[in-house]
Amino acid sequence: MAYKLLAKSKKKSHQNNKRLYDKKDRTRNFEVNDLVYLYTPVTKCDLRKKFRHPWTGPFKVTKKLSDLNYEITSMNGKSQVVHVNRLKRAYDSEIWKPEQKSEIP
Repeated sequence: MAYKLLAKSKKKSHQNNKRLYDKKDRTRNFEVNDLVYLYTPVTKCDLRKKFRHPWTGPFKVTKKLSDLNYEITSMNGKSQVVHVNRLKRAYDSEIWKPEQKSEIP
């Protein structure tokens, strides 16, 4: 009986937490070639919290893998797959200046 009571309590708590999360949740959609910033909350050991920059970028969306996952590419050509919760739109299109690869003869 104790296990049934515990399972019922866990389910009720989970539903309440989901309701509270969904209240603040915003649906974000990005298209291919949109510019975005990437959120990286992890800090390095030598940086103080007030000097870190959690939003990096800009990155360009290269592929929409699903409604929640996107493939983004940095200006130096490195790509990675990230969740939509770590992205926010960059509105200034003039900040995208990819590195030009020079050809050596």
